[in-house]
Amino acid sequence: MMMINDSSSKTASSPLHVGILLGSLLAVMVVLMIASYCTSRLSRLSVLPRNDNNPTVEGGGSVPSTVVIDEAVLERFPKLPYSQAKLRINEGNCSVCLEDYIESDVLRLLPDCGHAFHLKCVDPWLRLRPTCPLCRSSPDVVTASRDELV
Repeated sequence: MMMINDSSSKTASSPLHVGILLGSLLAVMVVLMIASYCTSRLSRLSVLPRNDNNPTVEGGGSVPSTVVIDEAVLERFPKLPYSQAKLRINEGNCSVCLEDYIESDVLRLLPDCGHAFHLKCVDPWLRLRPTCPLCRSSPDVVTASRDELV
């Protein structure tokens, strides 16, 4: 009785196992590199740049300053009915809400850039971010530390 050596089937599957193992290892390395890249990008985006205008706090961090617009300054910006404002502006719609102006609308005219918006749209916008919604120029604003706001 002759026995057949079955070692050829074991060696044939061995390169297949090595290939699967190497492919899996390569896939894990690629996933780890992508995850590392994404987390480093996120951490860079969330870190505020430090400049001399930001006071430092104990421990070496910086306190970001928040730019706010004073209500008195906001009220000094001209308010005009659209019927008068259309003679001074080129826009036919509000860039904040994208609605067309109608004769009864009241518009706020930003003095530095001359852009106009619905009063009800631009006032809340300026309270959150005191820049023109269209050209991002900054009207007359007051800078306050976050501690002064609380």
